[in-house]
Amino acid sequence: MAEQKETSRTPIVDIIENIGETIAIQSHLSELYTSTVHEVDVNLEENEDLVYMAEKEEELKEMKKEYEAAYKRRKMLMGILRDMGENTNMDYRCLVKHSIASWQYSKELRDTDRNNLDYETLYIQASEYMYSVLSHFLGVEVSKCWRCLLDAMGE
Repeated sequence: MAEQKETSRTPIVDIIENIGETIAIQSHLSELYTSTVHEVDVNLEENEDLVYMAEKEEELKEMKKEYEAAYKRRKMLMGILRDMGENTNMDYRCLVKHSIASWQYSKELRDTDRNNLDYETLYIQASEYMYSVLSHFLGVEVSKCWRCLLDAMGE
């Protein structure tokens, strides 16, 4: 595993958070792209404003570039995470990506209503599953208190 610098956060947790946020960026860009395409289709039926269409076409091209950049960033982050393992099991790579996505979306849902116990339960279950999959992937036990564990170990 990569050498741990003196910090109150660990690189593994930072990478997990970063991957989750990058997945959320991809999701939001997909939603924005789809709604923009729908908007263009509706407007096309109503009129044929060529200036409007050209503007929307440029917006869609920019969204595609942003999505591609986010995709490349997520792949790079997954590579960094892979390299942090002691005995990385590549059979878990896809499960890691999807478990981080599930955890990220569960976290966002929980944050919409912190008093909703069903949302909290979904978040806890997604979190536990993600850490279990990460442990299998990295070949080292990863727990919810990973930061604290490394700090206690003096790493």
